[in-house]
Amino acid sequence: MTSSNVIYAFWTPYRSSKEALESLAKVYNNMYGLSVICLRNSNVYGSRQSELGPSPNVFSALRKAKRENNLIEITGDGSQSRDFTHVSDIVAGHICAMNSNVTGEFDLCTGINHSLNDIANYFKCDIKYIPERPGDIKHILQDPLPALENLNWKAKVTLEEGIRDFFSDNSFQKETSPFIILVSYRARGIQTFRKKEIITMIDSIKSYFEKYEINYKIVISEQNNDNKFNRGLLLNVAFLESEKMFNYSKKYFHMNTDYTINTSIAFPQELLDFKKGFLDLHRPSYLVLGAACVFDSESYKTINGFPNDLYGWGGDDWAIYNRIIQNNIIIQIPERLFNKYIIEEDHGREFVDSSQNDRNMNLSKRNDYKSNGLNSIKYQLDGYGEFHDGNNIFHYLVNDYTIEDLKWDKIPK
Repeated sequence: MTSSNVIYAFWTPYRSSKEALESLAKVYNNMYGLSVICLRNSNVYGSRQSELGPSPNVFSALRKAKRENNLIEITGDGSQSRDFTHVSDIVAGHICAMNSNVTGEFDLCTGINHSLNDIANYFKCDIKYIPERPGDIKHILQDPLPALENLNWKAKVTLEEGIRDFFSDNSFQKETSPFIILVSYRARGIQTFRKKEIITMIDSIKSYFEKYEINYKIVISEQNNDNKFNRGLLLNVAFLESEKMFNYSKKYFHMNTDYTINTSIAFPQELLDFKKGFLDLHRPSYLVLGAACVFDSESYKTINGFPNDLYGWGGDDWAIYNRIIQNNIIIQIPERLFNKYIIEEDHGREFVDSSQNDRNMNLSKRNDYKSNGLNSIKYQLDGYGEFHDGNNIFHYLVNDYTIEDLKWDKIPK
């Protein structure tokens, strides 16, 4: 069978979506003369391959399993086979395609299949065989000849050469747990200036984390209605969506949009070494958890996140502080990093509506962490926001329904 993993695997919605795109490309080519070429990359592998994400490549998944458990798992009997193509060959194929006027669909592959058992043997550790997954296809054979005839491209790297390149890369051993930066956001009415703030904040995060080669993701939760702003609820949404997306060890970093990172200092070792609890980086002189902090998944789950009903300015920093204290969790305050060292602040306080402050301050004193938070939130994602790129930035438009359960008459507008 001449195919790619998706196009000629079993019928799935994913396969259908790929075929639809190829069909659409043909239509535009036939009707409007638009030059379109579709490349079907075959099981790409090589050095610097990420282990992140819900479905990492076979090579990186096996590497991570060996490192963490000294054991790798294979579905079925391991005889299923695929065509594994080195990333350098794939890049060369894309360059050939860009420099060609040819249209159509082409497999970028070696034309040689290897079983998962073949691949697993290179990792030199115990193998555990687990039941096959429904829908898995046994063998997928691809044909490199059309790419050779039309694009003058042929894969050059053998599996043995590619494996040596893959194992020569030790950067994965030095990786720290990535940081997930959670941001609550809305820029409407007199708060439209928040858009400029968040752009500045995103730029500072990108330049800082990339300068020191620290893995990061930014998850923005934007309130997509005109109710009073609810920072705590939005952070709960950002946290829950992050937990769904990133099923690996991570650290959470929260910043308000009016904060930026002081990029002139070296990345603090205290943040790299952080493991558990809450680490406060910037707050006023009174006892709260400030709006720039670091925490781990389990600690945030222990306190059940923020309360969901603190609409309007005020009370949220006090509420989460009280929840942390009620659960006997220590808030770490690194003296060297605290306040002006790493986090810089530029508040637009003249635009803050503090009409709900007294109400929220009273609510923040409750002992309701078991029933009001992550486990009781109701929300809907209305789509992606303008900063979403699906790679390092995930920007969600959020509508919540928690307000329907509140015992006060109406959410202030």
